[in-house]
Amino acid sequence: MARYLVVAHQTAGSPELRFHVKKLAAQDPAAEFTVLVPATPVAHLFTWTQEETTAVARRNMESSARLLQEAGANVSRRVIGARAPLDAIRDELREGPRYDELIVCTFPPGVSRWLRLDLINQARKASGLPVTHVTARPYSRREVPPPAVAAEPSPVESAPAPAGDGGEPAPAGKGSDAGDGARPRTETSVREEDVGRLQLPYIEREDLPEEARELWDRLVEGQDVANIFRVMGHNRPLLQGYVELLNALWNESGLDDQTRELVILRTALLQRSRYVWDHHVRIARELGVSDDVLLMLEHWQSSELVHFDERQRLVLGYVDAVARDKPPSSRLHEGLARYYPVEAIIGLTLLIGFYRMTGSFATALEMEPEGRFVGWQLMN
Repeated sequence: MARYLVVAHQTAGSPELRFHVKKLAAQDPAAEFTVLVPATPVAHLFTWTQEETTAVARRNMESSARLLQEAGANVSRRVIGARAPLDAIRDELREGPRYDELIVCTFPPGVSRWLRLDLINQARKASGLPVTHVTARPYSRREVPPPAVAAEPSPVESAPAPAGDGGEPAPAGKGSDAGDGARPRTETSVREEDVGRLQLPYIEREDLPEEARELWDRLVEGQDVANIFRVMGHNRPLLQGYVELLNALWNESGLDDQTRELVILRTALLQRSRYVWDHHVRIARELGVSDDVLLMLEHWQSSELVHFDERQRLVLGYVDAVARDKPPSSRLHEGLARYYPVEAIIGLTLLIGFYRMTGSFATALEMEPEGRFVGWQLMN
């Protein structure tokens, strides 16, 4: 009976890994498999805590174990490992049962952070065991998720994996300005430590039934339809409701246009939502908001370059509290009441919540800006 240590993070539920494990289980029904998921930091969040990384690792571990069991594997052990994958492997080899082989699943060179760490070779040296490298294919930007396990073979490498990234440059991480000038989706491509995402193709006008094209034409307004609407078009009733609420918030929030954009952009900064930031930087510029003001939104409380007046500081403080799920202080409420009627405070609160939802939606479905990303430092 062979015993395998399966090491993966966001590839833990990939069809390629399941296909490989399914073959091993068919060859040796008595084989046992341990699923090890290192608790790597949660890179899709602006900030992260150990509790968050452990929660993500646990979800991936449980999901992977379930999928491998459905593929016929005997998963006898499940482990959440140390933050660094090599440390996690060493710990399990020391504390767990005796293993005959390691199976390490990563994304391809140029995408995988683990391969940049030369994990395959390092794991082979540290364990003295055979190491099989399974490469999981990241979804392309207009693909639906891969088909079921048996639908495609798994690329398995028995030779040592490349120590570097190969010919393809690694994508820039969220919150980083490196690579902001590039148009391709690799800026937000899934990485080893990212939470996996469902990506949907963009809807075109001709994809809609005749009765639904009126809404599409209303969205155009002389320019291309925004990507968020192209994705949301997969559920037309929700798209219509979203657009109606969007129009109401823009026209009836009780805020002037520039303040509305500062609220949206500060919300996007706190979420590190590239899509919302890019879209609304362009709108704010058209409304006459200077780049100095946009840049200083990150540090509005301590900015010396830009002076935010009392009203703006109250609004931004309110955004920070609501966007972080903290009840605004009585001082904030009382201060806002000096400048805004209660209807506008309701509008402000709903605007923050709406763009938190929009940012989460855009991130979850990995939507790209309509043009070249403007950059967190407004390089474009």
